[in-house]
Amino acid sequence: MLWNSYRYRIEDDGIVIEEYCGEELHVTIPAEIEGLPVKVIAPEAFSAYGALIERVEVPGSVTDIGDGAFKMCMSLEQLVLQEGVRRIGENILLVTAVTQIFLPSTVENLKRPWEWGKVAIDVAPENPYYFSDGYGLYEKREDGYALVAVRAEDQRTQYTVDPKTTVIERHAFEGQMYIQEVELPEGVICIEEEAFESCQALRRIALPEGLTTICADAFRCCISLEGLELPSTLKDLGEHAVTDTYGWSPSMNGIQYMTVHPENRYFYHDANAFYQRGENGSLLIKYFGKNETWKIPAEVTEIGAMAL
Repeated sequence: MLWNSYRYRIEDDGIVIEEYCGEELHVTIPAEIEGLPVKVIAPEAFSAYGALIERVEVPGSVTDIGDGAFKMCMSLEQLVLQEGVRRIGENILLVTAVTQIFLPSTVENLKRPWEWGKVAIDVAPENPYYFSDGYGLYEKREDGYALVAVRAEDQRTQYTVDPKTTVIERHAFEGQMYIQEVELPEGVICIEEEAFESCQALRRIALPEGLTTICADAFRCCISLEGLELPSTLKDLGEHAVTDTYGWSPSMNGIQYMTVHPENRYFYHDANAFYQRGENGSLLIKYFGKNETWKIPAEVTEIGAMAL
């Protein structure tokens, strides 16, 4: 069905906007159509005809914004969300000119939240689900905070993660070009997949006691990361979490040393390498020595991917 510049359908006693087909530069989405509330903006609803739109205001009647709803709105500089929006899909700002956005108190779910590191986010103080300190975007959970994204264009070189944080979410720091040092609080127990991938300026990260898990590719392509000091509590290490830190140039060596707390029951190190204990012998995870010749210790029964 068509109403003014909107193609829509009726669903659950509300309106789903399927496509915007107008030519306005400043768009105010209606709160109702034909007497029914506009509740949903469908995936890619503004993508086909939105290239020239500069500003969009979403009314409080809308609860859901679909994947890529404003994708390819290349001139879009302002997306104004009113109280009422609850769920926001992925890639809604892909190929737009939006650099900052305000999240109202009603937003409770951001799909693929790490994508929001591309814009400066201001979160309503009374939002019970998210908050931002101007650099990190955090999700509030029952057991603490999860850091879900950091501001990609922020040029700070040091950052201390909020002390209530328990998880560094997947992709949270991915591709951050400027950060050199990160301090994690003692409450962090897990660093998820690709959390720091391609942080090419990262030189140091403090890993706290209490950390139990570093997931796959957590530090992939961190070519400036000098080394890691692993706590006694670490027991799970994902594939390539600390091994694939090299760059395309021989001078981009990645991790040059690793030390493990002597009370750790799962991992250990010597002057040349980093190992994982096993029932039938040790796994060589990473060699970081400088010797032209090196004899692999007798207790090693397996050599891990990219260990050498």
